[in-house]
This record gives sequence, structure tokens and C-alpha cells, in this order.
Amino acid sequence: MPANKFTDSGAPSSEGVSQAGNNNEGTAVEATSVTNLLNLTPDNALITLSAFMSEAGQPAYRARQVHRYLWLKPVASFEEMSDVPKALRDQLAQRFALPRLAIDTDQQSSDGTRKFLFRLADGQAIETVAIPDGKRLTLCISSQAGCALQCAFCATGLMGFARNLEPHEIGYVPQFSIAFDLLTVWESLLAASLLRVYGPRTEQRDEALHHILTEVGLDDIADRRVEVLSGGQKRRLAEARGTMETGSSLTRPSTAASARHRGRG
Repeated sequence: MPANKFTDSGAPSSEGVSQAGNNNEGTAVEATSVTNLLNLTPDNALITLSAFMSEAGQPAYRARQVHRYLWLKPVASFEEMSDVPKALRDQLAQRFALPRLAIDTDQQSSDGTRKFLFRLADGQAIETVAIPDGKRLTLCISSQAGCALQCAFCATGLMGFARNLEPHEIGYVPQFSIAFDLLTVWESLLAASLLRVYGPRTEQRDEALHHILTEVGLDDIADRRVEVLSGGQKRRLAEARGTMETGSSLTRPSTAASARHRGRG
């Protein structure tokens, strides 16, 4: 698997230095503290971005445009949002933080188990482990740095408890993102839906996911690993994940995807 492109930016995770700027039309933006967008829920991040765009005199669609880069198509910095005006990217970097973690170690055992060691901004380390079992893959993620249980057989327990992790250190990016290439197409879409909607798996959700895969032309290869897909197939899978930005997208057809990919197979 390619190395993770994200590195920790060292940006403050919640509150930071007050800063101010101007939008590309000269409208002043009031000084405020830096906010970590990745510590917000997707809905609250969109609300926050919408308020910022309104304050900065930007078109309302810019909020959703930037929002896509937080979890759906994650980037390491605002500068990488190439379809966003440069002046607006500079403003966003002054107001918000996008801290990403760095993978320190990626190890794979003879039975296929992969262990990823992430280094946190404060020097602590956490592990994510992907354990294959036939056609299934179990992903074990960390919610704390260290552990207070101190089990004699566990290296993490011997470290003692350091702290609870912040939301951006646990969620969809980065701990889940590094494992998506190891999943099947179906598992990848299911994991994305569970992460975005935060609800139990249901028969209705499975039916919706099947419908989405059919629309983007990937239903016949749902049991294929993501890492072996072609570039076009990966783009279609990314689009399928994009239909799940809200819970409502899991309960009704995505006609946009169907129109774009009808007949592609």
C-alpha cells in the first residue's frame, strides 16, 4: 500500500491565535481563533464553513466545496484544494486547522495482519491493526494513547495511560482511511456508511448500498479488493461514498450517479 500522504501539520486542534484577513473581493473578515474542522461532526463542519463563507462574502456553494475535502476527498492542507480560489484558501488556513496524523510504521505479518503506528502531535503513539479472516477484515482502532488496564501481556498497557484521543485522531481520517484499500468494494462502502451515519447496520441500509453500487456500475465486483481496482473504478467508488454525506442519501436513490454512469458496466 502506498505511504499515507498526510503528515501532522502542528496546527492547533481547537483554539489558537486570533487572526484576521480579507476575502478576494476586499471584504474584511473579523479576527477569530483557529478552529479544528476535523474535530467537528460533518454536519457541524458544514454549518461552520457556511457561516464563514457568509461572513467572508463568498458564494454559499463554497462551503460544500471545501467540506468535500475534509473526509470524502481528504487533503493535507487548504493549499491542495485546487478548485478553491487562492485568496480563499489563504483565508481558510488563517481561520481553520486540518491536522492530519503521520504513519510512523507500517508492518505486515506472515498471516496478512497489518499494524500501523501513528505518531501524534504531542509525541504520543497509537496503533491501528487490520486483521484478515477469510473474506472478512477486522479493523482495530485506538481511542486512547496508552492504556490504564496494565495487562502484563500487552505492550500498550505497560506504557500506562496518557490521554484520550481527540475526534480528529480517531475518526474517518486517518485511522480508517489507511485500511480502505484492504477492504472489498462492499466492505469499503459499508464502512463509509457506518462512519457517516453513526447508526447500526440494517437490512434497509444494505439494500441502499446495493442500489448505490449498481448505479455506479460496481455491483458485479462488490467482493473485489479496492487495491486492485482500476483508476476509473476507484473514482466511481469515491463517488458512491459521496452519496452518503447525509443519512438521507442512504434511504433514496442517487439519480445523479445513475445518470452519469448508466451503461458503463
